[in-house]
Amino acid sequence: MDGETNYFKYVIFGVAGLLAVAVVIALSPFTIVDAGERAVILRLGKVDRVLDPGIHWVTPLVEGVEKFEVRTVKYEVPAVAYSKDLQTVDSSIVLNYRLEADAVGTIYQELGKEYRDRVVVPSVQEVVKAVAAQFSAQELIDERPKVKDGIKAALAERLLQYHIIVGDVSITNFDFSDQYEKAVEMKQVAQQDALTAKNKLEQVKFEADQRVAQAEA
Repeated sequence: MDGETNYFKYVIFGVAGLLAVAVVIALSPFTIVDAGERAVILRLGKVDRVLDPGIHWVTPLVEGVEKFEVRTVKYEVPAVAYSKDLQTVDSSIVLNYRLEADAVGTIYQELGKEYRDRVVVPSVQEVVKAVAAQFSAQELIDERPKVKDGIKAALAERLLQYHIIVGDVSITNFDFSDQYEKAVEMKQVAQQDALTAKNKLEQVKFEADQRVAQAEA
């Protein structure tokens, strides 16, 4: 009986110790901000200040901490658009961006932690639609660097107002409808057939000229 009593005492003491540790952690007056991060301090739910990397004092139960990555982030966004000749374009855009470190308090206040879903994704999709509409489907393929530069410039201008800095943009995919791709393939086949016929005609003409020259000789 004494053994069982001691066992339950140890269990109770162990649980109490774990709870005490949990309370100490929950009420810890310190927070650590890693390199490449900034921390927004919320005092009673209101943005109070922004912390640089390092260890900082915060007031338990009164102040909360929201951390933001300010290093360059790579993010891929799918986008559907229409070319100038009304061809459907399915694309994948890879965007490298970073947050303005000094503006994370404003970003949190205006957009929250969901800033990417609120402004980055819609901005990419709208910019791709606007830029794609300036080119035909064939031009989107042939002038891909120009299309990329147009998307990058428009995104940089659009996202800067939200304190988001665009580093680079890559177009990882351009897909068109099956009908369009089939039409392009048929066009290429027709061009190849026409070139082959032209070459044969020139060969026949050359051989005929050779025979005429031989006869005259």
